[in-house]
Parts: sequence; C-alpha cells; structure tokens
Amino acid sequence: MNKIFKKASILFAVLPFLSAASEAPTVYTRNYKDYEINFIKEDVIGEYYYYYYSFKNIGDGYVSEVTIDYVHVYADDFSATFKDTVWAPGFEQELVFKDRYRLDKPENVIPTVKGYALFDDTVKVSGTKEVSLKSTGPDYYLYQIDMSFDVENDYNYRYGAILKVTYWDSTFYLKTDLRNGFSFYTVEGISLDKLTIDDVKVIKSTRYTYDNEPQSIALSITYTAIMLLLIAGGIFSAIFFPAMARRRRRRAQMLAKK
Repeated sequence: MNKIFKKASILFAVLPFLSAASEAPTVYTRNYKDYEINFIKEDVIGEYYYYYYSFKNIGDGYVSEVTIDYVHVYADDFSATFKDTVWAPGFEQELVFKDRYRLDKPENVIPTVKGYALFDDTVKVSGTKEVSLKSTGPDYYLYQIDMSFDVENDYNYRYGAILKVTYWDSTFYLKTDLRNGFSFYTVEGISLDKLTIDDVKVIKSTRYTYDNEPQSIALSITYTAIMLLLIAGGIFSAIFFPAMARRRRRRAQMLAKK
C-alpha cells in the first residue's frame, strides 16, 4: 500500500514537468480574416460532391489552410516538393473541396482560415542561412538552416519564421521554427546549389494551442482530472482485489476444515 502512495506522489511531482515538456516550441496558427472567397460551382462525381471557390489572400499574413464544412485544403497541397508551405500576401488560387455530403447553400458557407499574421521586426536573425541536408527517410528529406534568433526568453510567445525561398525559377514560402531547430523538409531530394533564401520574416504566436487561455486551462484541468482518476483506480485496485483474494482464501480454508 505504501508503494502505491509513493508512486502516486512521484507522479504528482513530475506532472507539471510532463505538461510543460509536451508543448513543443512551435509557432501556432490563428484564425485569419484578411481574405476573399467566392463560390464558383458545384460538381458531382460518383458519390462525392466537389465545391469550387476562388480564394485570395488580401492581408499581410501567410495562410496555411482553409476549411469548409470540415473539409480542409492546405497550402502544402499545392507544392509537389516542399512541405510546411504557406500562401503569401496576394496569393490567388481556385480551391476545390471534396465532400461526401451535399452543402445546402455553398455560396453562403463561411470558411475557417488559419494563418500567421503576428510579426516581430525587433528580433535579430543571426547565422549564414546556409542550408544543409540533416537526415532522410522514405519520401522525407530534412534540411537544416544555419539560423538563430537573438531574442530574450518570453513566456508568452513562441517565435518562428516565414522563409521566402527561390528554387530554380519558382518562389515558395516556408514556415519554420525551433521545433526542429529551424529546418524544413521535402518529399524528394533537392539541389541545394539551386536554392536561395531571399528573405526571413519573424513570426510569433502565444504559447497556447488555442485562441484563448481559458480553453488551454480547461484542457489542462481535464488532463489532470484523468490522471487523478487513473491514480485513484490504481489505489482502489491495490486495496480491493487483494482483500477479495484474502476473503476467498479464508473461505476455502474454512470449507477445508469442515
């Protein structure tokens, strides 16, 4: 019994550190409002409905995804090589959403758009910005950037960057941060002598994964409550089941004496 309480006390002691470690130093997207979207047409192919919209980023931020009726279209979908791409200011594109269900009035649907629009021009970017291959895997090539930020530790914010990259004759915008030590990945190997980093724009976000702190606090409370239930269940099992076993043994001994 003392061992159970000892293990529980250790778990309570390390729980705050586990919660802190679970939050990677990454910059989070936020709801983005500076866009124009217009319904073009609806099409039906087999059992799926296809909805076509024209989309334009009219703000200064960088868009990562657009969602309509729980169907997502990501900026990555338009890049055959680079991942973690975003749509820069002025980006225009026809977006297609594939859904099993028919929308009642697709022309009136209000999408959810996520992006990065909080910048910090006071942060100094250091390093040569030289790119080197760090590791590879199946359809996965991770590239490291010689880059760092001269910024004071700030509990409230996470910092990252939008890279304007030219590869051969095409321009891409990539999001990177400290999660992987300022790196990006591709689905195929690239020729580094054809790659240049033209610009680095520092972005930041609050450290919470939600748009407001109360939701994050509620998630933490729920997580803690689950842990308490698990611990309580373990203590109950440690007491209840051995007691039942002892009663069964005593009953068996009494029957044997008869």
